[in-house]
Amino acid sequence: MKTLSKSNYLLGLTCPKSLWIKINQPEKLPEIDKSTQHRFDEGHIVGEFAKQLFPKGIEIKSFKYDDVINDTLNEIDKRVPLFEAGFRFNNCFTRPDIMLPVGKDSWEIYEVKSTTSVKEEHIEDLAFQKYVYENSGLKIKNYYVVYLDNEYVRKGKIDVKKLFIKENVTSEINKVYEGIEDRVKYLLDLINSKTYDEIKYGKHCDSPKTCPTGLDWEELPDHNVFELYRGGAKSKTLFDECDCLEIKDIPSRIKLTDKQKIQVDCVKEDRIHIEKTNIKNFLDTLEYPLYYIDFETYNPAIPMYNGLKPYQRIPFQFSLHIQKEPNGKLEHYEYLASENKDPREEFISHIKKWVGETGSIIVYNQGFEKGVMKEVSNFLPKYKKWAKELEPRYVDLLVVFRNFFYYN
Repeated sequence: MKTLSKSNYLLGLTCPKSLWIKINQPEKLPEIDKSTQHRFDEGHIVGEFAKQLFPKGIEIKSFKYDDVINDTLNEIDKRVPLFEAGFRFNNCFTRPDIMLPVGKDSWEIYEVKSTTSVKEEHIEDLAFQKYVYENSGLKIKNYYVVYLDNEYVRKGKIDVKKLFIKENVTSEINKVYEGIEDRVKYLLDLINSKTYDEIKYGKHCDSPKTCPTGLDWEELPDHNVFELYRGGAKSKTLFDECDCLEIKDIPSRIKLTDKQKIQVDCVKEDRIHIEKTNIKNFLDTLEYPLYYIDFETYNPAIPMYNGLKPYQRIPFQFSLHIQKEPNGKLEHYEYLASENKDPREEFISHIKKWVGETGSIIVYNQGFEKGVMKEVSNFLPKYKKWAKELEPRYVDLLVVFRNFFYYN
């Protein structure tokens, strides 16, 4: 009999087929990409900081189910905080991030999340844990989600008591707990079945970007209805109710937006849509010299430097091309942080050094560059007035594509 963990329980609630594949045909799953691995690593770092909230805690470091459970039984009578203990009931296994003894024989559960608020899936996660703990004989007084306070600003050493918010979600768990035995039974039967024949792209699907495995989505043709511009529910309806897979086959009775009509016509006629007048009007707003600039940032969960909040962007690189006159030669300048220190002042000082007092600053999706400059100059007030003066000079290339002046 295969075991159902809390992470697999959540996966099964989202997509039963993905859970079956993960348990029974793991070789079919795509490799974890660097972005996903980074998110896992950030979660681990957050978890390590959260343990500092309970400095006398004992960590269960085993990995195998039986070893974890045996080590937990050896430590639980000490009545001290336990990290990563393990419990099993009815072939369901879970490890609480932190369990804290209260009173003579009760416990509180603290589930640590690297988010800045409580999410719906956190409640489902803890409902599964409640099922295992309370059926295992544990007395649980309260359940908490521990998450990052996005208003916390680092000043010197990280203050873990201010970094985290502990929110009691016991009542919310009780609201979703009804029927959990049926859900657990369904998923246990599922992972222990020899086959699974759920239909593809069902109503439970959202989009290729959020699919847990992406396996079915890989089989979709180019220009499928899920690529319809801001298709959302309309794309689902086209597939589920109209049995329509490709954009070119969308029935004429379906009401489309003007931009969706452009997209459909271009696919059907295999052509590019160009609005020359609108593009010319856009280009006529440019003032030389032109500064083509692009930023790169990273946003760690735990603030690395003073003045930062959780997940606040830290700019570490930019590329700048300057064109002084029409058809003029491009001059290239760049900055890349090269030392293990706060790069923000070097970053903004180099921009100030090379960007003159006049001329258009050309970016793609200006909210990003403007936001980064505002955050950095707020931290370094001597640049605040100058950064504010730059704002009217930004020109956003996204305008041309967002307005469908050009569509390929």
